[in-house]
Amino acid sequence: VHSIAPKVTATDGSTVSLEYFYGGALDALWSRAGDEIEFYDKTYKLIATGKAKSAKSGKLTLENISGEIKTGCFARNKSTCPDLEIENVEVDGGRARAFLVQSKNATIRNCKISNLGLAAIIVSPDIDFWGEMGPSEQVEMSGLEIRNVCSMKTDACRGAIMVTNSHSGSVKGSGTLHGTVKITDSIFDNAGAPALYAILTDTLEFSDNTLIGNTADPGDT
Repeated sequence: VHSIAPKVTATDGSTVSLEYFYGGALDALWSRAGDEIEFYDKTYKLIATGKAKSAKSGKLTLENISGEIKTGCFARNKSTCPDLEIENVEVDGGRARAFLVQSKNATIRNCKISNLGLAAIIVSPDIDFWGEMGPSEQVEMSGLEIRNVCSMKTDACRGAIMVTNSHSGSVKGSGTLHGTVKITDSIFDNAGAPALYAILTDTLEFSDNTLIGNTADPGDT
């Protein structure tokens, strides 16, 4: 539930019509009475909030609305965003990434990640292609060993760790999307990209890390 980003197709003030990114009425199980619902525009700017009062297929009735809910914006169920903790996990080999983080708060510690086609970790929503929500407020990573990732030459390999607004990092945006991101005491070895690609963060700390033989194009920052 927490990463599904339904689109608002109609609104009459207190009731909104919602459908899945690729079409079809949103299931009533997406929310329940009392859930906090957020509404974002296509640039991930928070434009409205409300509390779920009742839901049925494709329809959500709200109360305590703040801001203006507009047709074409995307919804997020804030109440169903779990905290994420990953510790002592080893991922070796694969076409894609090890972890896709779309939670408000996440902690990743003491993991070994190697031999992947894409970035080791992506912290990102993606409403342009996948219909997934997930701006993060507090993400901490430490004690990671990341080796031989980003072997594929695609936009989804802009960094061994990517903190961005789409899985590829190619969607334009401005302002702040993510809150605090902290990456410390980690090893980045032989990645086919810079160790870190991060945009639209309020606070970013990258300290006490070891970088060995990672690829960085002259234009990368």
